[in-house]
Amino acid sequence: MRVSLFNSEKPKKFQFHNRFYDPEKVERERRHKRYSKKKGEAEFDKDEFRSELQHRWSLKRESKLPFNQRISSTKRIILTFVVLIIVLALFYLLAMITYNLTK
Repeated sequence: MRVSLFNSEKPKKFQFHNRFYDPEKVERERRHKRYSKKKGEAEFDKDEFRSELQHRWSLKRESKLPFNQRISSTKRIILTFVVLIIVLALFYLLAMITYNLTK
């Protein structure tokens, strides 16, 4: 048995991984349950209301992301090349103007 003053062993954490969890199926069932209710029969469900609020707030949060986080990687690459071509064209024009002025 090892004795140490400062480095004590941490207890092992319980990690349960559900093998049969399908997030797409859960979302599909949630949507089906929400839309299958008739308007007159709708009753207040606290858990459903909470999950709906979380879903809508997450969508709102995603829409407020900065511009550079919203665009996809391919669009970002294309935008980089367009900006690079414009900058090179401006340098070329500047070089031609200064060359013509020195003649």
